[in-house]
Amino acid sequence: MQLYIITMRILGVVVVEPILLLSIYLFCRPLSSVLAVAVKQPRPSSLLQKWVSIVGHLQNPELYSVAWAENAVLLESESAKDESREVLVTKQRILAGHILSLVPIENLDLINEKDGETKNAGAWSFSTDLTRPHEYHRASGLTADMRVVVYPPHHGKSQTQGWLGHKAVTAASCGLDNTDPSVNCRVVPLLGALPLCALVATRDVSARAALVSHSALPDDGDVVHDVALQVLRHYTAEILELRSFLAMAHPFPPHTVIPSRNLPWRYHPIDTSYPGITSLHRDSDIWQIVDFFSPDECKKIIEYARPKLQPCLIKNAVTGRVESDPTRTSTNANIPQAVVPTVTAKVCRLLNCPSTRHLEIFQVLRYTKQQTFLPHTDGFDGPVDACGFEQSGRLVTLFCYLNTVGTGHGGETRFPRLDGGLLVAPVQGRAVVHFPNTLCLQEDLRTEHESVPMEQGEKWLFVTWCWKDARSDPAYHEALLS
Repeated sequence: MQLYIITMRILGVVVVEPILLLSIYLFCRPLSSVLAVAVKQPRPSSLLQKWVSIVGHLQNPELYSVAWAENAVLLESESAKDESREVLVTKQRILAGHILSLVPIENLDLINEKDGETKNAGAWSFSTDLTRPHEYHRASGLTADMRVVVYPPHHGKSQTQGWLGHKAVTAASCGLDNTDPSVNCRVVPLLGALPLCALVATRDVSARAALVSHSALPDDGDVVHDVALQVLRHYTAEILELRSFLAMAHPFPPHTVIPSRNLPWRYHPIDTSYPGITSLHRDSDIWQIVDFFSPDECKKIIEYARPKLQPCLIKNAVTGRVESDPTRTSTNANIPQAVVPTVTAKVCRLLNCPSTRHLEIFQVLRYTKQQTFLPHTDGFDGPVDACGFEQSGRLVTLFCYLNTVGTGHGGETRFPRLDGGLLVAPVQGRAVVHFPNTLCLQEDLRTEHESVPMEQGEKWLFVTWCWKDARSDPAYHEALLS
């Protein structure tokens, strides 16, 4: 109902022509057909005007409610020096990477990328290339060298809950450096939902804490992008919904529509610039890094794990008892992150982990003759409570072979559902990365894989997963691992 009401309101402003007959015709057609009649090559200025109109409707709480409306509120300032008499504070504890409030928009403008940041106080500018696929540039009149400038309402305007991002004071206005502990948030664009921006927590913020935003710097584009990616991980569904409204200003033409499975924000973004990384398969994406672990790191992991090996166990979904896993006949051991700090650092960098707490406990597996792991996926369909995580899911799998298995001796990892199949041979130091779940925690069955039975010798494997949220169960604390 919310989508229908906003769609009708917006269509009356930015799509429907002022001819009654055409209006009736458009409203009687499916929404996809209505959007298809939008101007194919609008002037950028026309696109901005339509965006402003759409955002105006979204800012109406009677038409659209945001999930983060209760995260930040305005309170009367207790400081006599504060002329505004208002201060933006958290209403509850907010974790890093979560939205505090969106930034309301009163006007938009375009500047050339080479002009850099806007010199208008109280405004933000972001590269269109950061927030839109290239196909949209050609279709909408925007170019990759443009920056969209976002102007929030003047002081005293717009008090809508969930749209108070412009009310946070900046570090510079308080005489603070961005590294000051009291600086706890910043404004970033919503990736895939240009021109919307959000005030986002850059560290965990306690309840009723005053919000002080980073002051923009010319060279902090990478930092902004990293924070924006965190937001995308937490609010994929909400951002895609907002994007569907904003696309009414100018939808993707049929010849430039990107299939949903290829949308860059559907899967957790890893560091695809990591040295030595290459693609093994596209859609579903599988990456490899040769020599990801050094021989010394592989040896250290094996030596630590060997005396701690135990049969692989699983919790019986019916009885609740922990018992041997019938699908996996190997043995395994856990290894603390502190034992392998260089490995932990590599994994966090490659997987683009917000913190080490987003990593599942490191596991080491040993396969001997005829031992195997039957076909399985690493994902869960929807959020689960497992492995020390609460209502979360695995986004990325990383496994690394700790020894080389001779040709014809078995031990390969097979992905049977991929086009043409994929067989990865165990070579010491080779890491493989794939994505068992989307950011919305939808299981990707194409990532089903298995361990080919060992015919001779042994195979050692390191494996871990990056989860959507941080590990929170005290029973799974790293300090408890032996």
